[in-house]
Amino acid sequence: MVQIKALFLSCPQRAAVLAQTLVSFRDTDWHEEPGVILDDGSGMIDNSYRLLSEAAKQEWDYLLFLEDDLLFNRHLHHNLVNWLPVKYGYANLATLYQGGTTTLAGPHFATGRAVEHGGSQALLISRRVLEEILSGYYSSWTTEFQDVRICGCVSRIDPTIYIYHPHLVQEQAVKSTWGGPLKQSPLFDEDFQIPGEQKMTHFSFYHGLGDCSNAAHLLALYTQAGHPIAVECSPDKAPLFQAAGCEIKHRAGRGHPWAHPPGAGAPQHDDHWAGNKTAWNISRGGLPDIGSYEERWHDLCNVKLSLDAFVPDDVRQSVQAYVDTLPRPVVLLHTKGNTSPDKKNYPDHLHQGLYSEILERLGGCVVLLDWDSRVPWFHHYGVRHVKVDWHTPNVLELYELIRRADCLVGVDSGVLHFGRFTDTPAVGIWTHHYPSHFAIPRLNTAHVLGDRWQDWTRRRRLAFNLIDVPGEVPAPWEVAEVVARMVRPPKYLARRGPDVLLQHLLDRLRQSSSYHPYLDRHRTMSAFLKIVKGIEKPVVVETGCIRAEDDWTAGFSSFLFGWFLKHHGGELHSVDIDGGNVNFARTWTQGLPVTVHQSDSRLWLANYNGKIDALYLDSADVDTPRYQEICLEEAQAAISKLSDNCPILIDDTTYSGGGKYKGKGGMAIPWLLDRGWKVALAGYQVLLVPASSASREESFVPLQPSITTLA
Repeated sequence: MVQIKALFLSCPQRAAVLAQTLVSFRDTDWHEEPGVILDDGSGMIDNSYRLLSEAAKQEWDYLLFLEDDLLFNRHLHHNLVNWLPVKYGYANLATLYQGGTTTLAGPHFATGRAVEHGGSQALLISRRVLEEILSGYYSSWTTEFQDVRICGCVSRIDPTIYIYHPHLVQEQAVKSTWGGPLKQSPLFDEDFQIPGEQKMTHFSFYHGLGDCSNAAHLLALYTQAGHPIAVECSPDKAPLFQAAGCEIKHRAGRGHPWAHPPGAGAPQHDDHWAGNKTAWNISRGGLPDIGSYEERWHDLCNVKLSLDAFVPDDVRQSVQAYVDTLPRPVVLLHTKGNTSPDKKNYPDHLHQGLYSEILERLGGCVVLLDWDSRVPWFHHYGVRHVKVDWHTPNVLELYELIRRADCLVGVDSGVLHFGRFTDTPAVGIWTHHYPSHFAIPRLNTAHVLGDRWQDWTRRRRLAFNLIDVPGEVPAPWEVAEVVARMVRPPKYLARRGPDVLLQHLLDRLRQSSSYHPYLDRHRTMSAFLKIVKGIEKPVVVETGCIRAEDDWTAGFSSFLFGWFLKHHGGELHSVDIDGGNVNFARTWTQGLPVTVHQSDSRLWLANYNGKIDALYLDSADVDTPRYQEICLEEAQAAISKLSDNCPILIDDTTYSGGGKYKGKGGMAIPWLLDRGWKVALAGYQVLLVPASSASREESFVPLQPSITTLA
């Protein structure tokens, strides 16, 4: 049985309240006396850490962190140890009170985002995440209370908080010593007792490897929520469903239709599930209702399955022996599927170019996963046909082969989707199907596709790591470049998918325009981000936000910086005086750590009280009134707030000879150079870094309201 340790946090001033709470607790079916940690005068935040530290010394599977002003459900222990998220151990964080939602995700629980949860009246914490909480408790927060710290730390490992329904505790109607508000739950049930096991759902599923892979990830939502699932399938696919927690049965009953969704309509910024085949089948085809695909999309994307437990030792040894014969890096290539070949397959005339382009960039070898001997190829030490070189692998051999490879490249077919069971970097090649309609997002996968779906790609790019290239079918060199980047060490971000997408977006900055023949922002933006990469949780400030879709000739910086900071950590403050620009930027940075402020940038900088770790100046358009003076005044307003080694990047500024610059930074750059800054890199932008921090504590007088309007 799961072992749960109960610990209360209280203070001497609340002895009477604690006494009432302990009476209520002892009236439950709890089988041992709880522990109590009393405030030693250092406050609730520090004493919560002390409670967690004391708990770390004891044996338990789950810690029940309790405040001292509660009433309890009479069957508390029974209801916890038999609660499916605890019984099967997939909850890392749960709350018995004030979940903030009543939409059920499974039997007797709802789910929410841990980072959005408030309140520590009754938190259930898995032993698995305690070390993460203790290590990050003080390092990541300054003024936040213990609930934010605990939930925030856990969210780094698992974004989900499970919420008991109905609530098993109620807050007493007494005033908090620490100043917290009184909140009483209408969902508290003193007499609730969890019922017996759920009825099993049976169906058959005879589909290909790709559909079975995606269906297994969907069914994991059910088994993790306590809905037993029995599947009849072909024997080679059984491990996929077993990894999802399903039972394998013969004569399981009717087949699941695994239906395609209707037309998705116009894409929005926040409907990444729209048109997705796997998402559409949530709560359909005879499956229990666990909510809509809109509600469960986030959970589906976070499912992580592995087949390690199903691979026999002899299979591991056989695959390793084969891989040992191959020159590294090993790129697996699957370019032809069996169903809808006219919609999926990579054209025959492009295959040999694809092999050559990959080998040119990486060396090593490409292994052709061609079970039916259909792909064109040529004899070369770096080109290996799996059937000729080894044999046609079964499903578990294929799993081990993918797991041991350096990269998997595939069209919209079974192998690409099956790769989701591994952590191997993957590249999808898309010709006529669209990635968000058939794939489940995966951080370590980038998808290469033509530019025919621009409205979709602009709104799906970040969720699916979409690399859009010219034409209807990606050219061999375009695919090979993405493959090479997925194999090489990341440049900017820890995870390869987001990093390769960022590299692609920086490439988009390599432009020419009617106003300048060589816009090389990709060089200076890259150097700027490499500096920011070395700063933990940086605060980046930009003046002037994005104002048009995919406007790469202007840098599209708010979007670019937001993507970098989402995966690196940190936040962006973007300041623009134009309300239309502000609304546009807010729409296009949804889901990113970006706050867009409507204000004159100079006044905002003058009044800003925080630190700035990186500064990007790009507000007043060139040739608008006083545009150079405005850039200078922004630098003057910001300079005392810049942290050590803070880079400053100024847009639309070129060297004009004789040590002079023209454009936005024409006045700001000499001013900064006079104060010890130096030019680190320049082109169409100028990147400056401080030579020392001695001259940056200069005072700045806030500007008066009579200021020329910024663009």
